[in-house]
Amino acid sequence: MNAFLRIEFARAFRRKWFVVSLAIGCAIALYHFFTDVLPVGLQIEEFFPKIYPGNLFTSWLGSSSSTGSYYFFFILPLLAALPFSDTLFSDFKSGFVHDLCTRSKKRSQYFLAKYLATFCSGGFAVFIPLLFSFCLGCLVFPFLNPEPTNFNSLLGDQSTFPYIYYFSPLVYVLIFFVLNFIYGGLYACFGLMSTFYVNYRFLVLIAPLLFHIFCMTLLPLIGLEAWAPMNFLQPRYSEYTLYPLIAVTLLLFGLTFWRVVVYGSQKDIY
Repeated sequence: MNAFLRIEFARAFRRKWFVVSLAIGCAIALYHFFTDVLPVGLQIEEFFPKIYPGNLFTSWLGSSSSTGSYYFFFILPLLAALPFSDTLFSDFKSGFVHDLCTRSKKRSQYFLAKYLATFCSGGFAVFIPLLFSFCLGCLVFPFLNPEPTNFNSLLGDQSTFPYIYYFSPLVYVLIFFVLNFIYGGLYACFGLMSTFYVNYRFLVLIAPLLFHIFCMTLLPLIGLEAWAPMNFLQPRYSEYTLYPLIAVTLLLFGLTFWRVVVYGSQKDIY
């Protein structure tokens, strides 16, 4: 098992597509910084005596309603899938799966290692640009707690964890860092799962994005807007999303793990 883990993690984090995904995510973070954060940050001293200034916790991608924030959370599944989701498809086509699995008594070890490496690569592909955005905000905004009466604070009583946001905002940000890491991993594994259903590599890569768009466009039509990951992955979303978040997370994890690890181990690869 350890040998499979070393192989798959080395492949995941040394691929050029992991770097490409990070570059796209960080480019969006830079765009957001220069178009929405820096112009406001440069005016803090001018407005501070009159109004409560903007702060670090309302400036990063997750807490902003900017164009950059929208684009980042829209393409989040693609950023997660790019690094490693297509490798199972390539391994099947090249016969690499056969070569690896003949060295192990359990084929499940290969598929479990593949699942874990894909999950982590997708998680970091999403987490690192968000952390980068937060660090950029540290350059220009003060470390002040959000003020509920300030127009910059988007969360209300009906939001998810509003008391944590106003009393321990750093903990709130960390919660959503972890949440977005998990969904980056789940979306990457969703692409991995699609290997068993499609015949083209590019479909493996865009399958998570198609699912994301499906949820974003159709769920609001039946009154389930809060169930769309596009919404509950953003800390600024104004509705209570804890129950949808738990349900969708368990559904995606159960579906992807069963299809990749359990079903994959039983699939005839010879």
